[in-house]
Amino acid sequence: MEIYLDANATTPVLAQAAQAAMQAFAEDFGNPSSVHSTGLKARALMDAARGRAQRLLDTGSGQLLFVSGAAEGIQTAVLSALNALRGRLEVDCLLYGATEHKAVPEALKHWNQLLGLGLELFAIPVHRHGCHDLDFLG
Repeated sequence: MEIYLDANATTPVLAQAAQAAMQAFAEDFGNPSSVHSTGLKARALMDAARGRAQRLLDTGSGQLLFVSGAAEGIQTAVLSALNALRGRLEVDCLLYGATEHKAVPEALKHWNQLLGLGLELFAIPVHRHGCHDLDFLG
């Protein structure tokens, strides 16, 4: 039996998810931002999926944003978090785990500079077993 350990890149797709995707590709392939009938059909499918995900994740009336992949999701999350930090005097550095996706420190550097935060950036090192070195925080 093969053991797959690269879930950071891709993961096996559940048969039900693959079947739903293939059906959408064949029947609801329109651009959900378009106003023609094919786009409206795709929009309805996307809105229904968003509603199911919101119920599953218990997000209430909050927004659920779909992104194209990890890098876009990381950029969006980092920008949102750093934008919320603007003007908070008690923050003088940014920490991230050394084992994070490489897009995390790159996004932190980029948005830190672009937002003019001027915060120092530090990677929290990990022990040989991959656990964060919490003594680093002391």
